[in-house]
Amino acid sequence: MEKTAPTGYLNTGTVRRSFEIRTNGAVVNLTTADTAIKNDVIRGGVSVEKWDVELDRNDPQGDAILSGAVFEIYNRSKAVVVVGGKEYAPGAVVHTLTTGEDGSASTEDNLLPYGTYEIVEKTAPTGYLNTGAVRRTFTIREDGKVVEMNASDTAIKNDVIRGGMEIKKWDIERNEAALKQGDATLAGAVFDIYNTSKHLVLVGGVEYAPGEIVLT
Repeated sequence: MEKTAPTGYLNTGTVRRSFEIRTNGAVVNLTTADTAIKNDVIRGGVSVEKWDVELDRNDPQGDAILSGAVFEIYNRSKAVVVVGGKEYAPGAVVHTLTTGEDGSASTEDNLLPYGTYEIVEKTAPTGYLNTGAVRRTFTIREDGKVVEMNASDTAIKNDVIRGGMEIKKWDIERNEAALKQGDATLAGAVFDIYNTSKHLVLVGGVEYAPGEIVLT
């Protein structure tokens, strides 16, 4: 009977065998599939959140969204792992996750065997670039535990798509660029830029809620 399981395994499975000694000097081999001591491997899972890299939290900017990001989980262990009944060599993708409306995604709590893994973003969600902190390494060490990657140093964080705008002032009747009427001038017009997006935006290091003026 097995007293202590080796690293990475539980003391469950086929941990006891009976055998008989009937011949002097005989060695009974418990080394086959039918006779060996076999253990259940420690298994766990992972939960990951999608963050905006500038806001450094689980909130989108503007009309961007955090849902729909696709992640691949790679086996970074030294040996093969069995996931979903299939063997995966070191370096292989063992599972794929897609974030939901809240920007998070998770596996079952018994999907991944004891080992080292890397989660890598394959596809960024709408409004974001596939840049920032788009890959993280984690380990499975406790049975039934889901590793939560939902902090600043563990979440997957993306750079939001950014751009600018250019505007020209026209006379409505002449309807051509740079043509004014009489003594009027096209210079000196002041414009306010409002955030009409669904979410807040970060402009010049300041957060602006929907409906607020972000630039004059």
